[in-house]
This record gives sequence, structure tokens and C-alpha cells, in this order.
Amino acid sequence: ADVFDALTSVRPYKEAWSIDSAIQYIEEEGGKHFDPDVVKILSKVRPRLEKIYAEYSN
Repeated sequence: ADVFDALTSVRPYKEAWSIDSAIQYIEEEGGKHFDPDVVKILSKVRPRLEKIYAEYSN
């Protein structure tokens, strides 16, 4: 959750990544930097993440 939030949030040193880009990056790093089981769950809850992101991104 922390990495997803960091990637999709604006920081002084970077622009926010899209949800697609953040999830793609996390999926690509599954088994290397992220637990593969957690990555699978992230994909399953993606619709909920998109809803929350849309609701609170302003």
C-alpha cells in the first residue's frame, strides 16, 4: 500500500503515476521486490482502489 500510494501521489521530486503504471510496475516486481500473493490481491482489489482514488484524489 505504501509503494502504491507513493507512486500514485505527487511528490516534490516527481509527478504522480497513473494507477495503470503503478500496478504494472508492482506486478513486474512481484516475486522480486513484492510478495507475489500480495500482488495478486492488489490486482483483485483494483476496482476498489480506482473508486477510492477517484473519490479522494482531489
